[in-house]
Amino acid sequence: MRIDSALGEVRIKELKELMAKDPKDPWPHFMLGEIYFNNEMYEKALEEYEIAIKLDPHVPDFYYKKALSLVKLRREEEAIKTLQKARIIDYQNAETYYFLEGNILEELGKYEEAIKVYNDALSKRFNEWIFEAKILDLLELGKYEEAIKEIDKILTIYQSSRLYILRKNIIKEIDKRKT
Repeated sequence: MRIDSALGEVRIKELKELMAKDPKDPWPHFMLGEIYFNNEMYEKALEEYEIAIKLDPHVPDFYYKKALSLVKLRREEEAIKTLQKARIIDYQNAETYYFLEGNILEELGKYEEAIKVYNDALSKRFNEWIFEAKILDLLELGKYEEAIKEIDKILTIYQSSRLYILRKNIIKEIDKRKT
């Protein structure tokens, strides 16, 4: 695969010059990883993100982009481990990493594991989109009654028109399956 434009080639040259001037700066590696990632050169992007992490292991963006590269390379288990590290570093935005980890598990058909990840996230703080992801996984497993119970429990403490609509649609589906 080639870089899309001459401008991309110029940027790569500039980034490599920056790396030579300050080999301890992780950002040129991260930015080079971005160029590679955007040009679907995921293996090269991964290499640059890993260098950036080695140079500064405290930047959650580095881990996030590394995980996305690993997903593109179909290395989902490594991506999950990377997201778990990012979750520790960026604990204030942990929901994002839980959500992405759950999504990867869903893509692998591991709905029960995804539900556990979502439950971990929800035990720390309620997040409606993580809760919905959990409900959708319960439905994927055919656990309609359990999904309704979970929604009813949340609706006693958290009012949401989206959850009421979701509940209504699940009940319609249950009724349809009974006939």
